[in-house]
Amino acid sequence: MTVSPGEDKEANETRLNIGCGRDIRPGWLNCDFRSGEGVDMVFDASRKLPFEDGSVAEILMSHVLEHILSWEDVILECHRVLRPGGFLEIRVPYGITYNPYHVRHFMPSTLDPFTSPHEKGDCRQFEFERPLFELRERKVLRVFWFGWHLDRYLHVRFLNGRRYTFPFGKKWEILWKLAKPSQKV
Repeated sequence: MTVSPGEDKEANETRLNIGCGRDIRPGWLNCDFRSGEGVDMVFDASRKLPFEDGSVAEILMSHVLEHILSWEDVILECHRVLRPGGFLEIRVPYGITYNPYHVRHFMPSTLDPFTSPHEKGDCRQFEFERPLFELRERKVLRVFWFGWHLDRYLHVRFLNGRRYTFPFGKKWEILWKLAKPSQKV
């Protein structure tokens, strides 16, 4: 499936849940590496995304990038398919966590090359005239594990379906909310 910009209003409001797993969201195009119940599209997010330039309004990638070697290319692809003014929300584990399937570790500053101006002397693989994204929010979240386990394994919504973040517990997750500038970068 390829979505073209301006095809219709619905196409222009396309919201992607990339790497959805079992987190199937109504009103979103739920995409994953494998087919499964509720998965609308199957593709490898580490390759070119099967969408036209500027055809997507919003992208969510929750706990996806830590599994991809060239995660920077995925960010560039997200920028390509997002329309001007579109949003990208990324969630990854915080810092060094042991999981045999994680190939990268993330810190709160990891996405800085995509959100802040390049300073002379910075060692950055990617250099842009202007940042590709505006940083709207960056948080290190602490998670209440019991609630997460209730939801994940027993499918019991805890705290009315809200995220299980509290001011105590292990630092577990980094959240970035980014916006593609309305002006062409």
